[in-house]
This record gives sequence, structure tokens and C-alpha cells, in this order.
Amino acid sequence: MTILIPILWIKTIKKMTSVNVFALMAILFALTTVVFYDFVYIKEDLYEEREIKYFDPINFPVFFGIAVLNFEGNPNSLNI
Repeated sequence: MTILIPILWIKTIKKMTSVNVFALMAILFALTTVVFYDFVYIKEDLYEEREIKYFDPINFPVFFGIAVLNFEGNPNSLNI
């Protein structure tokens, strides 16, 4: 919480462009890494052959957690 207090003192958004550029580059790096390793796994056939479950009641709460996490950050980033 104390880290966020200096951010509240910023009067213009122009001063946050370097932070925004760093965040975008980090997201691009993460997406590139995920896609790269997906292609490596597909090329070398490292995926296990397993049955696809269309509904798994054990992992059902995890689905809602991921859905809430995905939609939680959007309104915050739009404010910045």
C-alpha cells in the first residue's frame, strides 16, 4: 500500500508512460514465451494423450477464479 501512495501524487499521466511501456513489453515477452513453448511441445509431441473432460466438478471453482481474475484488471487499466 505504501508503494501506491507516490503514484497518487502524480498530476499528469505523461509521467507514467515509461512504466506503461515496460508493462507492455513484459506482457509481450510473456505471450511470446508461451507461444514459443506451445510450438516446441507441439513439434516434439510432448503433450500427453489424455481424455478431454467437458465438465469436471472438481476443477469447477478454478474456472470461476480464472474468469474473475481475467475480468478484474480491465476496469483498473482503463482508468489509468
